[in-house]
Amino acid sequence: MRKIATMFRKRIKVIAVLFMVVTMVTMHLVMPLSANSPKLTVLPSTQKVSRGQHITVEIQVNHTELLKSGVDGYSGTLKYDPSVLSYVESKNSIKGWAFSSTPSAGSLRFVGYDDTPPSLAQKSDTVLFEVSFEVLAGAPDGDTNVSLENASVADANFNEQNAMVEGATLTIGDPEVPSEQSSNSNLARLEIKNGETVLPLDPAFDPKHKAYTLTVAQDVEAIDIAALVDDANGTILSELEITNLKRVIT
Repeated sequence: MRKIATMFRKRIKVIAVLFMVVTMVTMHLVMPLSANSPKLTVLPSTQKVSRGQHITVEIQVNHTELLKSGVDGYSGTLKYDPSVLSYVESKNSIKGWAFSSTPSAGSLRFVGYDDTPPSLAQKSDTVLFEVSFEVLAGAPDGDTNVSLENASVADANFNEQNAMVEGATLTIGDPEVPSEQSSNSNLARLEIKNGETVLPLDPAFDPKHKAYTLTVAQDVEAIDIAALVDDANGTILSELEITNLKRVIT
């Protein structure tokens, strides 16, 4: 009985060691593949959207130089929250490539490839395709993700390998109301100083005037200009200090 128990324990140890070896080999094979593969990226990585808005994201391939002959095909699944976004359509972005997509609630399976390999292999960062969504009227405020899963790329010989992925975040909220642009360019106040001394304008300040003449003493080297808009929606582009005044003798 004791002999059988000892043999059983030895078998368990052998199985455990074999499992560790298999695990290490698997990690050794997969990790370099993931770290040295092209990447599919959802762009833009962040954007602010509002309910009812139609938006478009692009799927781009990066690090194509990691495949010697370039990227000549790809596939994967785009994931999104169907309670927030409604799929509208997807469009191929590479002329001459075949493209197909299959939508379902919350996901979009896609595949694209060079129909005449390797003539159109991609060897630089390239937008593969774009996807359009509508933000649902009942979508809650906050962030929602558009991500990629099970992505792979292939070279011109159709050697396929896993691709790294990077998703995007959409922030849902009320649309920003742009401030009303003022049509009133008049000033409510214009003041020019030399230190604490207010200098007289010629003509005297009037909101309707656009140009003034200023006469200062020869020892004045700097003046400060300050203004106030007549309309609250107007903006002063600059309030400045002018130095090294030129002396003009007439």
